[in-house]
This record gives sequence, C-alpha cells and structure tokens, in this order.
Amino acid sequence: MAVRTKALDRMWNDWRDTFPASNRAEDGWIGDAAHQAETSGHNPDDTPGSRAEYSDADTIAEVRAIDKDARLNSTITMQQVVDRMLATPGDLVRLRYIIFNGYIWRKAGGWKRETYTGKDKHRTHAHFSGDPNFDEASAEWTSITHFKLGNLEGDDMAIDDAGNFTKPLTQGTPGYAGQQRDTALAFIWKGVADANALLTEARAADFSQNTTLTTILNLLQQATAAGGGPLDTAAITAAIAAEHEATRALLADQHTAEMAELQRQHQEELAGLRARLAASNA
Repeated sequence: MAVRTKALDRMWNDWRDTFPASNRAEDGWIGDAAHQAETSGHNPDDTPGSRAEYSDADTIAEVRAIDKDARLNSTITMQQVVDRMLATPGDLVRLRYIIFNGYIWRKAGGWKRETYTGKDKHRTHAHFSGDPNFDEASAEWTSITHFKLGNLEGDDMAIDDAGNFTKPLTQGTPGYAGQQRDTALAFIWKGVADANALLTEARAADFSQNTTLTTILNLLQQATAAGGGPLDTAAITAAIAAEHEATRALLADQHTAEMAELQRQHQEELAGLRARLAASNA
C-alpha cells in the first residue's frame, strides 16, 4: 500500500490545519489512471508496473507529489503561500519543483520562475514535488503554518528600485513589518501562555519601518514574561534580516525573469513583423 513520504505527509497536514476551510476538490496525492499511464510523482516507487518520477534506496512504496486546491477560502492566496515557500530555505530544500498558475519553479533551475509548458497549467491547484533525499524530513512547513500565526491578511510587500521595503505598517494595513513581527513571534509561539492576546496587542500597535525591530523586541520580552522562556534576540534579529534578504533576492529574480520573457516576446514580434514585410515586398 502506497504512502506519502514523511515530508509530504507533514505538508499535507499543515495545509489542512492552516486552511481548514479550503476547498479540497482538487487536493490529491495518489495517481489516478491518467497519471499511472505516464511517469509522475503521483505514482509510488517500489511498486511493480508503477512509473514513479523519483525513487530512493528503501523498499517502501512512496508517493512524492501532492496537489493542493488553490481555493483556500481565505484572504491569503495560493501565490502568497508559494512566494513564502520560495523564500523559506528550510522548506524549499525538501522539494524538487513547484507548479502553479502557468509557472514552474525548479531546484535544478535555481528556483527561478519559468513558464510551464505542460498541458495542465495548474491554474486551480498547485503541485509540489518532493525531493527523495529529504523523504524523512517531517519538520513543520513554516511557510504554510506562518499564515495561522494571526497574519491572516497576508504580506503586502512594497519595494523601491534599490530593493528596500518602503511601505509602513499601520493598524489594519499589513506590510513587511508585520511579516517581520510574526516571524519573530513564531520563534516563541508554542511557549507563550496567552499568544492570542499578545498577537492582538501587536496588531493594535502602530508599526513603521523605523520602529519595527524595537517593537518586536519589546513584544518578545512580554512573551518571555508570559512563559516563553529565555530568548536569543540576536538569533531572532539575524533570522529577520535573513528573511528580508531572501525575499528581496526572490523579488529581484522574479523581476529579471519577467523582463527576459518580455524581451523574448518583443524579439518574436519583431521577427514576425520583418517576415511579413519581406513577404509583402516579394
């Protein structure tokens, strides 16, 4: 009997725990007849006649792909979760590629966004392909569970031409400062006795880019007093900085890929125009 790898089983459950109201019509993992007729990550390895995409050294029949319906029934979109996953190295390392909404992001391609050329453009669900080297990595998928830490409005990130996050966060207007705050709180979430009250207080505060770090550290001190235990504020600060840089680099890569695609389309249009002109002058 086939099973999901431990890594993807945890992802499957983290999706459902984080978005319990999401549509599940297009959730899936084990290959149907169409998948079984071709090589697919939805087909289990170590199974006679099965055309698995990847395999490993054990003899367990494992499936290394899951589909998640994109209708999350939340203010969070699937693209927001995918973007966060692409900026979370600890989650991304467990995958080979992600397909969603006409694009594919591949480990072998440096996780740059590429146009997906397959028949199914995955407009209504996302496909996550597991890396067999990390089958047993069953840690929490924090890029998914981040969105149940009270950050229900998502991450509205504005950057200037230098790649700096510029949009301030005020009450009711989520931004990168809010993402930083929730990331810091996530470090101690499980140890805080009254986490919901703490987060409510955080959301009622007036954050700006200049005061974010000070505010976070003050909240962390409150969390410690509430039962969170001792905190390594230097490590938390470093993690916030690393997330900022990873997100900036991701957005820069996406911009480069989009410009390259526009240039390619422009060249195709020019070539077509030249061909028509040449034909008309013949």
